Amino acid sequence: MSLIELKVDRIQYSETQTGAYVLFLNEPITDKKLPIVIGGAEAHSITIGMEKDIVPQRPLTHDLMKTIMGIYGVHLKKVIINKFDQGIFYAMLIIEKDGIEKAVDSRTSDAVALAVRFEAPIFCESGILEEAGIFIPGESIRKQQEEKSKQLQQDIEQLLNEIDDIKEPVINFDENALSSEEDLNEMEKLAVDLFGKSTVIYSKKEIENMLQNAIEDEQYERAAMLKRYLELFGKK
Repeated sequence: MSLIELKVDRIQYSETQTGAYVLFLNEPITDKKLPIVIGGAEAHSITIGMEKDIVPQRPLTHDLMKTIMGIYGVHLKKVIINKFDQGIFYAMLIIEKDGIEKAVDSRTSDAVALAVRFEAPIFCESGILEEAGIFIPGESIRKQQEEKSKQLQQDIEQLLNEIDDIKEPVINFDENALSSEEDLNEMEKLAVDLFGKSTVIYSKKEIENMLQNAIEDEQYERAAMLKRYLELFGKK
C-alpha cells in the first residue's frame, strides 16, 4: 500500500450542493488536491480545530473525543484515507495505546477533525489520489500571489510599527490589497454576510472586538469568518 501525505488546504462552500462544504486536502509536491464534500457541522468542527486561537467555551464533539482519548492514554498516530467508492471517501484512524496500534473505521470528515486536533498526519492511498484528485487551474499562481501579498502586508505593518504615534490602521476594502479575483469575491461575500454590505471600513481593533465577542457568544462560524476577513488583508 503506497501512501501519500496530504495537508488540509482550505474549506469552502460547495457550488453544487446546497448547505454542503468542500474540504480540499493538498499534496504539496504536485499541488494536486483531493476534494471531499462534507456537512456544515463537520466543516465547522474542522475550522475550529485548525484555529488554535479560537477556544470554545464548551468542548465540541471532537474536542470531547480528544479529551477522553487522552484520559485513557489513546493517541491518534495518523489518518489514512483508504477507500473511494461511488463518490464517498472512507478513512481509518490509526490509534496507539501502550505501544499497541489499532485501526478504527471513521468518516473522513471526523478523521480530519481529529487529525487537526492531534496534529496527526493525514495520508491517502496513491490510487485514490490518482483517481479522485484534481488540479485547479491557476492554483500555483494564486498561492504565489498570496505569499507575495502576505509578505507585502508584513513589510507594511513592520514599517508602521516603527513610526511613533501612528493611528490605528483601518481595514479598507481595497481591490488592490487582495491577491486574486478569487480573494476579492470571497472578501465581498464575507463582508455582505458579516456586515450587510460589500464595502466596509473598520479599525483593526473593532474587528478584533467583534471576533472576541463572537467567541464569547459561542458564534464560532461568525468568529471563523471574522478571522478570515482579517487574514485576507494580512491582519493577523
